[in-house]
This record gives sequence, structure tokens and C-alpha cells, in this order.
Amino acid sequence: GGGVNRFNEETRKFERFRHSDDDPRGVSHDIVLTIYGDRSGNIWMGTYGGGLERLRAWHLDDGKIGYTFEHFVNDPTDEESLANNSVGVLYEDRYGILWVGTFGGALNKFDKQKPKFSYYKHNPQNSNSLPGEGVSAIFVDKDGILWIGTAGGGFSRIDRETGIYTQYVNDPNNPKSFPHSRVTAILEDSHDEFWLGTSGGGLVNFDKETNTFLQYVNDPEDETSLSHNIVRVIHEDRDGNLWIGTHGGGLSKMDRWKRTFTHYRANSEDPSSLHTNRVRAIHEGSDGVLWIANDVLSKFDPVKEEFIHYKHDPKSMTTLSDNSIRSIYEDSKGFLWIGTLRGGLNRFTKRNGEFEHWRLQDGLPNDVVYGVLGDVHDNIWVSTNRGISMLDDENNRFQNYDISDGLQSNEFSSGAYYLSENGEMFFGGINGCNSFFPDSIRTNPHAPNVVITGFQVFNQEIQITDEETTQLKQSITITDSIVLSYKDNIFSFDFAALHYSNPSKNQYAYRMVGLGSESASTRGGWQYVGTRRNATFTNLNPGEYIFSVKGSNNDGQWQESETSIHITIVPPFWRTWWFYILCVVAGIGTIYLLMKGREKVLVMRVNSLERQVENLKEELKEQEERYERKEKEINPFG
Repeated sequence: GGGVNRFNEETRKFERFRHSDDDPRGVSHDIVLTIYGDRSGNIWMGTYGGGLERLRAWHLDDGKIGYTFEHFVNDPTDEESLANNSVGVLYEDRYGILWVGTFGGALNKFDKQKPKFSYYKHNPQNSNSLPGEGVSAIFVDKDGILWIGTAGGGFSRIDRETGIYTQYVNDPNNPKSFPHSRVTAILEDSHDEFWLGTSGGGLVNFDKETNTFLQYVNDPEDETSLSHNIVRVIHEDRDGNLWIGTHGGGLSKMDRWKRTFTHYRANSEDPSSLHTNRVRAIHEGSDGVLWIANDVLSKFDPVKEEFIHYKHDPKSMTTLSDNSIRSIYEDSKGFLWIGTLRGGLNRFTKRNGEFEHWRLQDGLPNDVVYGVLGDVHDNIWVSTNRGISMLDDENNRFQNYDISDGLQSNEFSSGAYYLSENGEMFFGGINGCNSFFPDSIRTNPHAPNVVITGFQVFNQEIQITDEETTQLKQSITITDSIVLSYKDNIFSFDFAALHYSNPSKNQYAYRMVGLGSESASTRGGWQYVGTRRNATFTNLNPGEYIFSVKGSNNDGQWQESETSIHITIVPPFWRTWWFYILCVVAGIGTIYLLMKGREKVLVMRVNSLERQVENLKEELKEQEERYERKEKEINPFG
């Protein structure tokens, strides 16, 4: 019950840290059950009722060191909080994961390497949170205030220093309230005017000082009014002009002083007009040219006021992959990166008008790309319907993040993406908004070891028992060789990577050397099977094989070594070497016997012929003697 004591070796004295209700950054409880130092130099403490503590130290102005405590406690509304506030044991594994044992709260895992995605969401038990509807627009103003528009709950002002949310919602009984519930675009321009686009309520000017709204809507009788009440995007160009992209009314440019609009609409008889009246994105290039997403990519010449269109051609691989564009971003090299609804990610080279594509088969988690942003290293970040993905353009490799990494959902939203001046990125989706600094999203460097955890024959797990003889003599985990019968022609292995940061994203590859797959594959015979943790083989010929498996962690860092097991498939007796020799010997013996039998038959036939010849000779001799006797009888004087 005495809190924590720090021993100073120089002064040989103790400094005490006790719990105080008046000090929220002090130790949370005076009963400390365990203290643990990790490899990063953090000091962790488990308390009896106060949760888990992490000691923080920093240098004070007078040169001394100050200490505070960071608290991790149970929150019944948060499934990812500490399971129980009484912590009895702490351990850090080789991958930097902290394991926390609690009383009555099972085992807890804390990954210190987990990506730092901040999450703004709706909490039904806390009014100081986002509305329940999905996020559809994001903006950070010059004061650092975060503004989030929703798909049905108006918009929110978030002071991230104080954590206070201010909601602006439509109240049908209050004409001074925000005039619409669905916000699709937010912009504060260079004149400090604050604009919001709505899905049905037109364009709204918001005075942040007086909390009043001025609405601009379409008037069919006034050609200079807003072209359509569904606003998708608001953009201010380098000359201070305000461009409004609508869903059905084309593109409009606002005259700031007259507060009137000039319209650019699609005209089927004019190929240099807007392609369609549905404008989803506007980007101003480094050369001042406007690029418009309007069911194709359109380049706008502000002098001639003409549009040049780039569209999908199924006969050409260097055209736009899909005409339904959702975002446009220009990197430091002048390439345009384009997110499409069904065609993945495109890169457009202005010089030759050609497109390159990245799709699902190239490593993108999904062909639906909503938002596209770039960081200072020219990495491209995109929001999809399967999470957020980062393309390392130099190595042409994707790093994918999903809900298990702390994202609001795997499904994000069109128009809900923003890059702040300090490099912070925002992506919004159906369950809220994530923000992060790209440099804080570090790749997990620890590749896992892989163990073989199960072995089945005909889909039946092989157990080690004393009652009968099985294919396993010991646990498959420590077995280095297996002998199988030719009758065991369907067998399987289970395996697991021993990395627990985000085990659902560990990936695997295996190969069976001896099948010929090594020469048939460009990747050394390895079969990359994603997150699947088993391999099945059928009807292998008798012989010697090596089964090998390797794995990667959640960030795609692959194990350099591999885990292997030697497999011998014993053939049936009629396919063994001794049976082949026996067959040869038997064949030779049979041939010998046949030859000897044939020889005997021939000898017997020769003997028979000789006897026949002797018999003929005797008959001839007898006939000759009879002839002589008859001749003497006829001529006794002859």
C-alpha cells in the first residue's frame, strides 16, 4: 500500500510516488503488484485495482527529471481496453508485444508497434462524439480545428486540444439552424470564408463568429444561381476563384463580389464541353490547369474555356481503367494519381497522355478507390472498400491496413479524404474518421518463426497413442520426418506463424520439393497462399519429399529460414526394388525352363525320327530279302 519508490544510488535515498485524487498524472493505486522494464526502456507497473501504468520521464527546466504515469484501465464500453484493473504479471516477447496477466480478466495483449491511427467515432453513450452517420467530408482550418461532415447528422467542429465536439445539425423547427443534414464538402478559402456543400441543400456559407448560415440554392428562374443543389466538391484556385462541382448541374464558378455563378455544362453537340454534369473531384495542377472528374478525366483550358477528355478504351491498356473517377492527386513529379470506382488506382503522365494501372491482382486490396493522397516521400495512400493502402511507388509494393489495424471500418467513403498542411492524413468512412501521420506508420520489422501444428490423413487428425501404431511417434511440432504408406494418399499439414501483433494478417507460403513445382514456378516452387494455414496433398507417387513452409508478419516481413519435414511414402510391395529383382529372376528362370523344355522336345523329336528311319531301313531290308526269295523261286537256275 505504499505506492512506488524510486531508489537514488547517489544519495542512497528513496523518492516516493503515492496515489492522489488531485493528481491525474500520478500513480493510479498505492498497491503495486509487479514492475517490469521492456527493451525500449519503458517501466511498466501492474496495480491492484488501478490498472496498468507506464512511467514517463522528461527533463525539467531546472535540469531535473520529472515523472508522470500513463494509465491503462478497463472501460466497459471499449472491448480493446484492459480486461481487469488488477494486474499481476507482465512479460514482453521477442517481437515487442507486452503480455498482461490480470485477476479474473484473462490474458491481455498490448502491441506497442501497432500503427498510430487516431479514430473519431460515434459513441452512443457520449454526446461529445461524432453523430452516428458515416463521414462524408473532412477539413482542418488554419487554427487546427477539425471539421467533419456526415451523411445525415450535419457537421461537427472538433477542438482536438480540448477534445470538445460542437455539433451543427438541421432543426426543422429552427430556421437559423444548419439548413441540411447531409454535408458532402467543406472548405475555408483564402478570404476566411467557410463553405459547406450539401446533398440537396445547395452551397452554404458559414460565419464561424456569429454561427449563422447563408444558403445558395438553384433557382430555375435565375441562370446566375447555383446550377444544382447537390454539391460534391468545392475548390478555390490560385486566383481565388471558387469552383463548385455538382451532381447533375455540371461545374459552376462563383463571382465572389456579385455572388453569382457561371456554369459549364455538358453539351452532346459540343465535344469540347463538359463530358457529363456529374462532377466528383476538382484538382488544380502545378501549372494552374484544372482537372475535372466528370465520369471521365477532363482537362480544362481556362483561356479557351474548353475541355479535353481522357476516357476508358477497352482496346487500349494505356487509357483510363474506369471512367467513374472519385479522386485526383498530383505528386511532386507531376504525375496525376486517380482513384476510380471499379478500376483501382491510375497514374496519368501528362506528357504522353498515358495511364498506368494498379488493381487487385497487383496488390491493391480492392478495386474501389475513394480517396488518394501522397506523403513527403511520394508514397501514395488510398482509401478503399477493404481498408487503407500505401503504395511504395519506388518498389512497386503495397502495404495494406484494415480494421484489425485500428481503422474505423474496412469500408471508406467517397469525398472523405484530406491532407493537412502539416502532413497529417484523414480518411473517413461508414463508422467515423481515421487520421495519422504517414511517418508514424512504421513497418513491423520482426519476421516470425513458423511451426507445423497439425497433421491429418484423410482429414483425420493423427494422434499419438499407446494403443495403436500411427504415422507419428511424437508431436508433429518436433517431428522432422514422417513415413507414410502408399495408401495414405490424402494428407494435410497445419502451420502457424508465432507472431501475435496481428496474427490474422500473418501470411504463408509452402512447397513440396520432389513434385517438380520448383522448376515450374518463377518463385522457387513456393505456393503463396495468403492467410491460409494449411496445405493438402493427394495421390503423391511413392518416394522422398521435403515439405517446407515459411511465413510473414502482419506487415509482410518474410521469414528468411524455413520450417521443413522429410516425408517418405513407402510404395506397395509390387513397386519395390526387391520385387522388381524377383520378377527379373523369375522371368529369367521361366525363360530358362522354357528353353530347356523346348530342347527336350526337340531331342525327343530327333530320337523319334531316328527310330522311324531305322524302322524304314529294316522294312526296306525285309522287302529286299522277300524280293530276292521270290526271284529265286521264279528262276531257280538263274
